[in-house]
Amino acid sequence: MGDLNLDLLKSDAHLPTGDFLNQLSTYAFQPHILQPIRITSHSATLIDHIYFNSLEYTTCSGNIVYPLTDHLPNFL
Repeated sequence: MGDLNLDLLKSDAHLPTGDFLNQLSTYAFQPHILQPIRITSHSATLIDHIYFNSLEYTTCSGNIVYPLTDHLPNFL
């Protein structure tokens, strides 16, 4: 997990982000946060990431709507 500053919402248009996702998928890591975590009146980004690569466990993930910071907290 991390604040990687690679916007997953733009992975098709930004080659380094697409390459990053391809590299992780080589090791079966899949992103679990799929909704924007930073939303403003003029943009939305998905730059905080959580990845998990186990098929053995069922997971629940998402964002928490909480106005403490400009990023929504996320969980897995």
